[in-house]
Amino acid sequence: MAQLDTDAPGVAARPILVGLARAIDAAAGALHAIARSRAATVLSIALLIGGIFAIGLQETGRGDLRVYDTEVSRISASMGGRYVRITGRLDTSKPYQTRLSLGPIELRGGEWVSLVGLDNADRVWVTRDTLPAGATGTLTLVGRLTLGDGAEPPIFLDVTAPPDVATRDRLAAMGGMSALAVIAGYIVTAFARRADFAPRLPAFAMAAGAGAPAYVWFGEVVPGMADSSVRNAPIRIALSRTEARITGQDWETAIRHAFYVSSVTIATRFGALPGMQIVFEDARGLTRRAVLASGSLAARDQLITALTYIGR
Repeated sequence: MAQLDTDAPGVAARPILVGLARAIDAAAGALHAIARSRAATVLSIALLIGGIFAIGLQETGRGDLRVYDTEVSRISASMGGRYVRITGRLDTSKPYQTRLSLGPIELRGGEWVSLVGLDNADRVWVTRDTLPAGATGTLTLVGRLTLGDGAEPPIFLDVTAPPDVATRDRLAAMGGMSALAVIAGYIVTAFARRADFAPRLPAFAMAAGAGAPAYVWFGEVVPGMADSSVRNAPIRIALSRTEARITGQDWETAIRHAFYVSSVTIATRFGALPGMQIVFEDARGLTRRAVLASGSLAARDQLITALTYIGR
């Protein structure tokens, strides 16, 4: 096998462009780490589910949520659905209860007690289950007036406060932003994965920092295993007539035939380097893709030329 010449002149260093390329590479590296992290996957799913749940908390069709101060004597069917605040004397001596007789069996339903006006004998029924524990005597209640159905009282009070619309709306907004952020993150990560987490830059931004290796690899190490993908991995390349043997720190692969090669400029931790996007057949006959970056234009072009002859 022949080793490629790696002593060709490198790309000129321009500090601003080198710094910009390294910053972009760092962002891609963060996406790469997130994509490989199971904890990040679990967290993103939890955020998405939590965001959707929070959106569901938003009050829709909320109607009139104001609390009206009124008296027992003024309550009428036209006030059904309103929240009211009323004061009266609780009378539990004669509760109102729905019953259903099935032959010898009697089923009991809801139970209501009356709240009697302080200055008159008018009363309104109050759902017993919604009363505060130990409620007795004269008290002030806040609740929602509900029109009865069937055997229920014509109108009755369910003791409950109106929903905190402002808080629910804030939670819904936060949940929506959280869900959108997760979805946007998945989309960005999908595009980054498709590019092997090797950000492309325009050719005029090419600028190599000091110590750039001859070649670096972006892509999967084990075919079909996204978790095996690496970035900025220095490699050695040995050429023969049948293959290009790629050797990394603790892995290797082979290019038996290059189906597609395209020249690109790659943002790496060594700066903006000339590189190539390649679709190839490996030693197992599997079609794979990767991105290679080079420390010099000459070395990149030399490899592209060599790949056109391999396997032909």
